[in-house]
Amino acid sequence: SHLVNFMRSHASGFFIERLAQQNKISSQTSPSLSDKESELTGFLLNEVINEAQNRQLPLIILNIPVISNGEVISNLPMDRLHVDPSSVHIVDVNKAVYSSHDIDELSYEKDSHPKPLAHQLIGKWLRAFIQQNFWHST
Repeated sequence: SHLVNFMRSHASGFFIERLAQQNKISSQTSPSLSDKESELTGFLLNEVINEAQNRQLPLIILNIPVISNGEVISNLPMDRLHVDPSSVHIVDVNKAVYSSHDIDELSYEKDSHPKPLAHQLIGKWLRAFIQQNFWHST
């Protein structure tokens, strides 16, 4: 499994760099969202929130941070969201789930994608959250 993860990390980094060169863009993760990225992310999330509210569905938004060069980058533009707190649960995964683990355990070095451990931790946390807040057994 270590060999597979090593190969995945290096291959992913290679292809990300190659795509960036072909499109004349940076392959490095920015430490913050651009204004356009914030605007589009906010627009998308507001549409999802509105649709969930219209259908009276509970909504959980997981803010899974990007980890780049050992830094945790928040990528959720809270100032762009128009949220009724009673209709949506916004979870900062960095604080709720990642806080008791080393960053290196949770994210790949080359592409900042969460490792299997991070997926497992998020899944366990989400299961407990749903059971506590939505799954009311009789």
